[in-house]
Amino acid sequence: MDTSDFKEHFGSLLTESEEHLSTLDQFLVERLEQAEINDPQTVIAGIDAVLDSIDRNHENLTASKQTGTSRTAWLQQNLTEQTSSLKENQAATLIDTITSSMTGETATTVNENGSFSGLDAVEKVRNLDQALIATTCQAQTELQNAVLSAPDDTIRESRLMQQAIEGKDPVAFKQIRKIAAVCLMTMGLEKPLDYVSASMFADRGIFSVLTDFAVGSGECNETDAVERLIDRGAAQLKTWLEVTVPRLIDAGLTAISTYVTAHCPAAAPVVAKVAPVVRSLCQMAAIPAIRKGAEKIQAAAKSWWQKLKSNGKQLLDGIGTKISNFLSAN
Repeated sequence: MDTSDFKEHFGSLLTESEEHLSTLDQFLVERLEQAEINDPQTVIAGIDAVLDSIDRNHENLTASKQTGTSRTAWLQQNLTEQTSSLKENQAATLIDTITSSMTGETATTVNENGSFSGLDAVEKVRNLDQALIATTCQAQTELQNAVLSAPDDTIRESRLMQQAIEGKDPVAFKQIRKIAAVCLMTMGLEKPLDYVSASMFADRGIFSVLTDFAVGSGECNETDAVERLIDRGAAQLKTWLEVTVPRLIDAGLTAISTYVTAHCPAAAPVVAKVAPVVRSLCQMAAIPAIRKGAEKIQAAAKSWWQKLKSNGKQLLDGIGTKISNFLSAN
């Protein structure tokens, strides 16, 4: 998908959507019907549920950290609960494959005797958290290039986009992500996105620019912003598991590994196309703050990534190449 394709499609859809905000869901259902997406009412309800879940999980993680719970502990508690309906070796395969999908490693076989309890669970979650940190930092290093290289002009100044990016209007933030998700689903991509992936990619791209603006306008510093982006990834992962685990209860280990490899939205080229377009729809007055924030976040993420590499984390070996290939792909 070329950035110009998404820019044209999203700009057009946003313009029409802003004329139908009072009946936005029905308008988007009609757009899905025109694109011959099956069961559009259910799709819109699904997008709503995914976005609400991401927001709720992120708020819960933030509140937990404020009371002294680490992200790793939060992940362990929630992943244990999310996978409780699976057999232990199923849960172990699921978590291992998610980690591998981030690091670029591909297991040739699955472990029939895998464990996701006790010290085994602690180690698996620690590895997963390290992969989340590394993937986010390296992706932000690359992603902010796309934001910074976008021209300092706008397609048009969207009031809805501006309200969403300023981070003080949760309704606008929800609406803009919903419109972006429907845009991604109706673009006729070679590999069509389901509503879960489309929602997550929309959230990731728009939340990234929202965070750029927060740093550039002085609402938070770049180190806290990178931490916030990592936490967002953890919240998205929990949401993805909420949807995915019920589909895997009767699946064999190889089927679980194959499904995760194909569907886990660890990173995707789509995100690098969404972010600069989001920037181009903000008000001109916001562009300097977004650019300033992008520069600071890129530098902080790059520094964090370099420290991780210098510490000799083995699981990081494949991440750089994997993310670079994802974000540079069309």
